[in-house]
Amino acid sequence: MYRRDGSEEDFEYLKYYGRRLTEDLEQNFDCHVHIHKGSSYVMLQDDCRMGNAFPGNNVLSDIILLCLSEIRTRIEQKEWNVQKDEICIVDMVSFEQMIQSVRQQHGQGFSKNYREMPDSEFISTVMSAMELWMFIKRDRSAHQVEIYPAAGKLQGRYPKDFTGGQKNGQ
Repeated sequence: MYRRDGSEEDFEYLKYYGRRLTEDLEQNFDCHVHIHKGSSYVMLQDDCRMGNAFPGNNVLSDIILLCLSEIRTRIEQKEWNVQKDEICIVDMVSFEQMIQSVRQQHGQGFSKNYREMPDSEFISTVMSAMELWMFIKRDRSAHQVEIYPAAGKLQGRYPKDFTGGQKNGQ
């Protein structure tokens, strides 16, 4: 939940009752609750089966985790800047180039479907999934992408000894 997208009353409630709510949720479910100034999260653990969970056991989740890792790197290196409300705004072209970069670096580890997908479809698929999971929000009229704080909570990478699959495409 993000303060800018929710009601002020919801965050006031969390301000006063967040500790008790956190204790109850963490005691009854296999999860961790994170409450920040501008956002709050419920991070499900491995054994928690409460609704849809990210990451799923699929290639698209892996791709998103790799993108989240790249986003975090660019923010840590001050290539992209975070605003006071914990949101990072980048232009659409820069964000799409980041997704392409992840594909070029790690594409050999993707399934055939994602390896052979046209660039525009690949970018659209990844961005739509990231938006669905509330890691980003596209502002098409301004040609910008808002990167939400949840994007910094998770990241992924392949093991150092991962060779990226077989070169013959199988």
